[in-house]
Amino acid sequence: MAIVGSGAERRPPARKVPRRSRGAFPLPVLTALLVLAAVLVGSALFPLLHPGMANQNDLGGALQPPSPEHWMGTDQLGRDVLARFLAGAWVSMLVGAMVVVVGSVLGGLVGLIAGVTGGLVDILLMRLNDALLAFPSLMLAMAVTIVRGPGLTSATIGVTLAGIPWFARVARSEAMRLCALPLMESCRAMGMTRTRMVTRHVLPHMFSGVLIQATSTYGTAILAVAGLGFLGLGAQPPTAEWGAMITSGLEPALAGEWWVALFPGLGILLAVTALNVIADWVRDVLDPRGLVGGGAR
Repeated sequence: MAIVGSGAERRPPARKVPRRSRGAFPLPVLTALLVLAAVLVGSALFPLLHPGMANQNDLGGALQPPSPEHWMGTDQLGRDVLARFLAGAWVSMLVGAMVVVVGSVLGGLVGLIAGVTGGLVDILLMRLNDALLAFPSLMLAMAVTIVRGPGLTSATIGVTLAGIPWFARVARSEAMRLCALPLMESCRAMGMTRTRMVTRHVLPHMFSGVLIQATSTYGTAILAVAGLGFLGLGAQPPTAEWGAMITSGLEPALAGEWWVALFPGLGILLAVTALNVIADWVRDVLDPRGLVGGGAR
């Protein structure tokens, strides 16, 4: 058994990347990346090329079917559905990114404190975490939007609050697993402070677990925001958002104008499916042994 010298610090062994994940992206992952890139580029460039088009009313051209002039048709107010589709894509992707970033930072911090500290602090934080997990995520987000009032900001806060407990649980599991390694016993025997152990050994090796959870949460966040918009609790008119667009397109769809609700629904399907494919690939690359979350998959 090697003796750890006072000037050397051993780190947990790096996880091996499976051979099939090296080199080029698998075809499903590449397809998913291309779909997301097309949506993001289109949603970013279209407002620059056609500013304000998403909210331009033209009652004389209302409910026109898809055509060379309007690729996705027009809605009840004569607004171009393609313009609103891309504007809604930008809103959905941006809100989903905000939910992931804020949720991973706050939830990761809570899980790190609970996993490293243990004892009464761990018990209190995890019981609070369990209380939040007891509510279905969409119901918790709905409760927040009802208390604060409908709107995109309220929906973002509600979905973020619903996602924090999942990040906290993953971060706590990773922190406890890392703190139980023989390396940590060696660090304690060398007199290393807890803060130094956390910053040098725990935090860097927690990142993969939190990243896996983040990629898995992204698609769920977009779906949750769209669900709140569909219920009228998310984005309010005239803001273009996929869930709200589906709601406004239900009545025309029953009358035969199917394009108003179909295209935003397809946008949600494609975006969430692509993100889930990428999330599965990220998990296979960063966690081939299924260690994140405390056990094999």
